[in-house]
Amino acid sequence: MITEFICNIEKIVYGGNGICTYEGIKVFVPYSAPGDNLLVKIEEKNRDYYTARIKKIIQPSSIRTQPSCPYFGTCGGCSLQHIDYNSQLEIKKQFVLESLQRIGHISPLNSVNITPSAPFNYRNKTQYPLSRYRQKIGFYQQLTHKVVDIKECLLHPPVFDKIRSAIKEQLKNTKESIYDETKHTGNLRHIVIRQGQRTGEILIIFVTRTDTLNEKLYQPLPNQFNNIIGIVQNINPEQTNRILSRKNKLLSGRDFCYEHILDKKFKISANAFFQVNTTQSENLIKKLRALVEPSDTILDLYCGVGLLSIMIADKANKIFGVELEKQTIQDAKENLALNNITNIEYISAPVEREIKNYHRIDTIIIDPPRKGCLKNFLIDIIKLKPKQIIYISCNPTTLARDLAILDNLGYKTTEIELFDMFPQTFHVESIAKIVPK
Repeated sequence: MITEFICNIEKIVYGGNGICTYEGIKVFVPYSAPGDNLLVKIEEKNRDYYTARIKKIIQPSSIRTQPSCPYFGTCGGCSLQHIDYNSQLEIKKQFVLESLQRIGHISPLNSVNITPSAPFNYRNKTQYPLSRYRQKIGFYQQLTHKVVDIKECLLHPPVFDKIRSAIKEQLKNTKESIYDETKHTGNLRHIVIRQGQRTGEILIIFVTRTDTLNEKLYQPLPNQFNNIIGIVQNINPEQTNRILSRKNKLLSGRDFCYEHILDKKFKISANAFFQVNTTQSENLIKKLRALVEPSDTILDLYCGVGLLSIMIADKANKIFGVELEKQTIQDAKENLALNNITNIEYISAPVEREIKNYHRIDTIIIDPPRKGCLKNFLIDIIKLKPKQIIYISCNPTTLARDLAILDNLGYKTTEIELFDMFPQTFHVESIAKIVPK
């Protein structure tokens, strides 16, 4: 039986869905806004919650706005574009505060500020999946692997759209096959474009299943776009959702681009992790510098290409940076040379293993993946008796969980600040300072 009902949306929860109640059950409604009065239809019933879609907006919320993107609601890239930007910031602040209280059982801090971003054209990296059906190049539809063919995305620089269009046109003139993930056949899987926003340099990565690629697909690009400094083929033969493998082949130019962050220069290879919002990265670093007290030793865990540790090199006598990926650590070492820094040592190793090699550290910086940290890893951190811990997180729920563990281990959170690293989406970046009780 199809269930339709009228509801009022109470709030947006982490994940980007609005929430209402039907017969005592919580109902998640994508693309709704707090204060909306809606006619919705239940699409899926689970034991503890339902999901529904909007059939009609009876009375729109005062914070609802007309999305700028014609693909919004079909493409899964944005979840909040129907809400005015200032209200998006308040919603994200509530994500963090509610997680801290509900999951972390942490009393509200005196204040939590959020630094806004440019609402559009902020991304320095885009990953396009492809589809064999009508040779689509775009983004996945929400909660599916159906590719939506997108001519223009408002989140990244307009030049990315022009490059995508040129590649699509050249794809028609080649016999290059497109990957089919259900059959594990075909070749071209993804196209990744990344740019140093301060330098303008653009790096193109073609992700393929095999080590072949039709040269007619990529050879014209540097002549069409003079800021393309390199083209790389990433060979990923596995049947996996992971986009990039560790095997790269240089096709043209160089296999990295440069970026400037404040007064420092960074090399970014094809596989390297680097924050996608350059301006907000700079704002985050300014806050990091304000939080970190001068130290004898600093341990930078999940250090990536060395962005954070290089930016605070003057704050310590010695810094150790730890990251698993060998190529990323190689980039970090080269970034030391680029910036004439001599007091940092980078180690390629699992952070959970490497931390056992230290005995006393003044300051520890943690910037883990979305899943956060293992409890035993946090216990090992506390064994080092740091005077301060700086935790950078892209996931409020795992941040709250980990801060609660640290609280039980004798370390209290004294400050949290938020950065809107990903406008129009539900994601939010946090930086927290934690000290002994």
